[in-house]
Amino acid sequence: MDSVRQATERGVSGQVVVPRLLIGGFVLPAELVQVMESGRWKPPDMQVLREVFDDDPDDPRFYDLPSMARQDELLRAQSPEVYRDLVGPECDIDPSRCLVVGDLGVDMSIALHYGADGGDPRVIYLTVDGWREVAPNVRVLVERLRL
Repeated sequence: MDSVRQATERGVSGQVVVPRLLIGGFVLPAELVQVMESGRWKPPDMQVLREVFDDDPDDPRFYDLPSMARQDELLRAQSPEVYRDLVGPECDIDPSRCLVVGDLGVDMSIALHYGADGGDPRVIYLTVDGWREVAPNVRVLVERLRL
């Protein structure tokens, strides 16, 4: 799990404020870490997945930390051209700013897209038409998935 690191943020006086998990240089949102630690980061029933992703899942998987790190390494090893044609009409993405956190089946990735502003990553999903946003952040995704 070389790609997964734990870091801490320090407050103004230097005390530790928030422990953070990083994969490939990206900080995992606290909501995702909480859901994973509680054991709730697993696919809900198929009907809920269909409602959220507007697609039919085929062997859905929500990744654990080592799997996220492995997927991140695989994504970084791909040529950017592989993803250039996968940008959907409603979702302008930069693959170098994505972290894959699960999938609904082969070529059906679920990823966090970290914007240049450093804010909360949005949740995107790879469809046959390209990437599209399914939630503005992890908190909304968790609520929609009823985790």
